[in-house]
Amino acid sequence: MWQARGSHSRGVGIVLLFTSGMLMAISYLTRYTLFEVSSISSFVFGLILLASELEPKVKLIPSAESQLGPLLAFSDVLKASRLDGKARFISSSDGVRMEFGTEAQDGNVATFQPLGKGLYDAYERELGPLKDRGKEFVETWLPRVLVDGLELAQDAKITVSDGMAETKIRGPYVRPLCVRHEVNERICRKVGCPLTSSISEALASSLAMEIEHGGCSYDPATQTSSSRHLIRVRVSSN
Repeated sequence: MWQARGSHSRGVGIVLLFTSGMLMAISYLTRYTLFEVSSISSFVFGLILLASELEPKVKLIPSAESQLGPLLAFSDVLKASRLDGKARFISSSDGVRMEFGTEAQDGNVATFQPLGKGLYDAYERELGPLKDRGKEFVETWLPRVLVDGLELAQDAKITVSDGMAETKIRGPYVRPLCVRHEVNERICRKVGCPLTSSISEALASSLAMEIEHGGCSYDPATQTSSSRHLIRVRVSSN
């Protein structure tokens, strides 16, 4: 399986080049200028589409599974630090930070960069700054970026309601990780994969709220990932 933009460009480009050849032959037989112009136009556009197909492609399974080691290593750090609570994403003027505490809430807290920081930065390159954009914006535009802009999934839906945001993502690029038991136990329960983490980061920034990871699950039959993001408290923008 491959993940890349413009995946149909090569086929269309070849068709246009073939059409160009036919039109050139017809123009030679008929001496009709319109066929010559159409032939040249088809040739040029065909070359453009073939050139666009040169954008690098990445194999889906190795791309996702390359994240496995770093994710498990991060899980080991949390375990060694006895941070057994769930991730919280907190927005500030310096960006979003990811915090972990303990289930006993004994005051032991550690701060990290969000796991999905790179993806979040990609969203902002596509959409502009996400900070304080609001509920409607994140519900409408973030799924479009996931599906159309970056092609990270086949379909996506984000619903924000009182105290909760829910996501449904069909065909996420991380699905080779979603079926691994160790990922479900050690990552999905506490923080979620980089894709889920990036959505929590986007929600925290857009809503100016503290977002707590509420867990995620994956249905292999429909290849659909579901995640919950708990909206805790409004935070200061300082």
